[in-house]
Amino acid sequence: MNLRKDLSNLNFVGRVQGKRQTYYVFDGGERYLIASAAKSKPNAGYFNMVEKGVVEYVLKRIAGEPGITSQQLVQRARRTKRIVDSLHALNILYVLVALRKAEIDRKREGVKLYFDIRAA
Repeated sequence: MNLRKDLSNLNFVGRVQGKRQTYYVFDGGERYLIASAAKSKPNAGYFNMVEKGVVEYVLKRIAGEPGITSQQLVQRARRTKRIVDSLHALNILYVLVALRKAEIDRKREGVKLYFDIRAA
């Protein structure tokens, strides 16, 4: 990963409102950057990067499916080793929401976030 290259020409893709946090998704060329502000620190934040190829792979595999969680996504892709863990899967799902390829199912209650993936 080349941070200088990935962070030099970021284009805003969209904003995603999670359960407790707002995430901002940027297109960095080969990767998407998912950023959020730290609630406890006024001038700090967090960022994660997701490769575009992984997002495209996930979209092909789960297009049209309702009620997908990050844990289910990890389980379904465990043989491919493309998705590292639940946080990585969650960031992929946030990118899909920002791209308008998915939406968060707000009707479901509880701790988990459920995503409805649009058909391709």
